[in-house]
Amino acid sequence: MADDAAQELARAVARTAADAFGGHPKVNRYYDQPETNWVDLLSCADAPEAGLVSYSTVTLHRAPNLVGGEDMRVELAGVAREAVPTFANALTWVALTIIKDHWMAAPGVVYPNVLQRLEMSMSVAHLMLLEPFEWEGLDEVELTGGQAVHWLHAVPISESEYAFLQENGFDDLLDRLTAADVAYVDMERPSVV
Repeated sequence: MADDAAQELARAVARTAADAFGGHPKVNRYYDQPETNWVDLLSCADAPEAGLVSYSTVTLHRAPNLVGGEDMRVELAGVAREAVPTFANALTWVALTIIKDHWMAAPGVVYPNVLQRLEMSMSVAHLMLLEPFEWEGLDEVELTGGQAVHWLHAVPISESEYAFLQENGFDDLLDRLTAADVAYVDMERPSVV
């Protein structure tokens, strides 16, 4: 019975993400190396526009995520060009790190060298988590028992942007990225700092 409830929650999360993304939804399961941990990832082709793919984990909310002493269940979302299908691997790597190693997921948290490790980019090496800004309606889903699932948007940042974040803080970096109208789907974009 518990498995049925967990599957229904995952379906509710997937429906919420698919409705926000539009496009053509598909879900795949990704495993860690010893295949003891897994996460399901929804992808929607041609969303938010032709040539792009929007992604969302849909089972990460099963893992505890302590933020300031409070358990805030999350899902990760991201968008990349269709020509960069390995972006799905980057999102699932972060999700599996949260599950296995209990890394915190919250706005401003950076997962260092993810894109570099996966040989996806020479310009942007890290993934930073933000409140979702690309998709309307992708904020939270209420779970049974009053708990909610919150989405975080994983955005690639450069080494110098990461250094700027560490020195000046999340809000200052976010202001820089917003002012520059960063093409965050461009894995070879120039740094804003």
